Amino acid sequence: MDKTKSELMPKGLDIKWRLKRKIVNLVARNELHKSPLTFAADGLLTSAILPWQNDERFNKILEKSRQEFRHPIYHEWRLYISMKLISLIQSRAARQGCNASYIEFGVGEGHTLYISKEYLRESFNCRAIWLFDTFTGLEESQLTEFEKDNKSRDRIGCPYQGSSRDVIMRRFSELDSLRVVAGRVPDSLIEYEGEEIRNAFVHVDMNSIVAEESVIEWLGEKRIADSIILFDDYTIAGSDEHHDRIDASCTRVFGITPIGLPTGQGLLFI
Repeated sequence: MDKTKSELMPKGLDIKWRLKRKIVNLVARNELHKSPLTFAADGLLTSAILPWQNDERFNKILEKSRQEFRHPIYHEWRLYISMKLISLIQSRAARQGCNASYIEFGVGEGHTLYISKEYLRESFNCRAIWLFDTFTGLEESQLTEFEKDNKSRDRIGCPYQGSSRDVIMRRFSELDSLRVVAGRVPDSLIEYEGEEIRNAFVHVDMNSIVAEESVIEWLGEKRIADSIILFDDYTIAGSDEHHDRIDASCTRVFGITPIGLPTGQGLLFI
C-alpha cells in the first residue's frame, strides 16, 4: 500500500511538514522538476521518490526506533543508505564464503546498528561487531576552533542523548559478536583484535576531524580492503574544513577521496 509523506513523518511533525512542503513547492517548483516535494529534513530537500516509501518493514522499524531512542530519527535517508550498504557488504562477503564485519566510530545511541539489524533480521550475520565511542561526549582537546564554536560545543564532556556503554550493551545484548569499547580514539584502538580488516562496513561519525583523521590512518595500518567506509558528516553544511581534511587524509592513505552524497555522507569503496 502506498504511503503519503505525512504517514512517513514522525508523529507531531505533520503540520510542520505540510507547511514546509507548501512553501517549498511555491518558491522552488522549477528546481524540483515541477514535481511535489517528497522529503524536507536533515538538510535535504528533494522531489525524488523515497526508496523506502512502500517498504512497510522499514517504516515500522523507523516508528519503533522513535520509541526506543531520545533522538527523533529524522535522518531516515542516511539510515536507509547505511542499511543498504551493510546488506551489500554482507552479500559480497557471503559470495566469498565468509561473513562481514561491522565497525563503528561514534556510536551515540546506536541508531545505525539498530535499524540495520532490525531490518535485516536473520540475514544480519556479522562475524564481528566493534563499536568505539568515548561515551563521555567530545574531547575538547580533539576539536578544532570551528568545531568548538559550533554544534560540537554542546557535546563536550556530555554523553550523546545520555547514552553509555551499559546502555549500548543492553540494547544489543542479543548480538553474540558485539564488542563495545569505551575511550578516546586513537588510544582505544589498541583493543581491536586482528591484523587486517576485510569485508567490513565501517561507519565514521565522531564530530571531530582530529579523531576521524586518526581513524583513517589506523584503517590504513590495518590494510583495510574489500570494504565500505561511510563518513556521516562529509558534506554537511558548514563542514568545509572537515570535508577538505577528510579528502586529504583519504588521498594520503587510500589514494582516493569519498563520493559526496546529498545526505551529507561520504562513501568510499576500498
